[in-house]
Amino acid sequence: MINENFIFFNELSEIPYASGETEAFERVRLFLETYKCIKESWDLLKIPKNLKIRFEKSGHEIFLCKDLSLWQYFDNLRRREYRQLFLSLYCYPYIDDENNNDDVLVSSFYLEKNKESILIQGLGLVHYFDTVGIGFLSEPYWDNILFSIEKITDNKTEKVSVLCLSKPEHVNGVSFQKWLEKQLPVEIQSCNINVSQKKIHLRDDHGKDVLQIFAEKIIQSDYVCSVINSLPFNPNCKKFIKNVYHNGKIEIVLTKTDRGLGVIVQTTGRNKQETEKIAEILKKEYDK
Repeated sequence: MINENFIFFNELSEIPYASGETEAFERVRLFLETYKCIKESWDLLKIPKNLKIRFEKSGHEIFLCKDLSLWQYFDNLRRREYRQLFLSLYCYPYIDDENNNDDVLVSSFYLEKNKESILIQGLGLVHYFDTVGIGFLSEPYWDNILFSIEKITDNKTEKVSVLCLSKPEHVNGVSFQKWLEKQLPVEIQSCNINVSQKKIHLRDDHGKDVLQIFAEKIIQSDYVCSVINSLPFNPNCKKFIKNVYHNGKIEIVLTKTDRGLGVIVQTTGRNKQETEKIAEILKKEYDK
């Protein structure tokens, strides 16, 4: 789960500029309404501080129209509530001393747009900090929410996906809701079956005695309901947790055994996130 209280402005969305003040007003209105919708969802994460937007440049350097900067626009705007809201969310620069470290600068990020590979900053930081981006709906291209960007680190290239919201409707979209669900605190349940009643089923294979000892240990966990069966031998498996499933099942391999003995256990996990959390706990307690 993220532990920061900021999102990043998509600097590419500044251009094309608005054709005039009427279009500039609509651009700002949509931007602020989108922010408010994101913040409502953000509050579910119970992050104590106000959600901020980090910008690449100062308000004097960000332009809505070719000859109208963001600060000039707000100085002339009659709707002071918009100005106050923007000042409350505005944060400059992208990276300050508190959040700066060498790892942030290791990778370069590019977006393929209109058959051109463009070096980007904001959406790259969205990926790095596992957060979301926000931008102006300056052209139909930004009507999308999910973008594939290229990440280059030490001459190694990989594709990663990032979210950038530019209108309130994006908040209710599948992509953002799935991302939000992953950020919510995972609350796992304990098994209400008494340890003496938890069942252990193992195949009558070589190593059953070793697995029996392990099974009797792992059912002591509050999150394990039963040992369903033995796994096929996995002599080359180096991971204690082999697989995790959305239905609460976890495949475990005793990596210190020559044949790679293993079991599959049923846990209290109700979805993939809960089961992954339980897997972390089991690895910490029983991978010894």
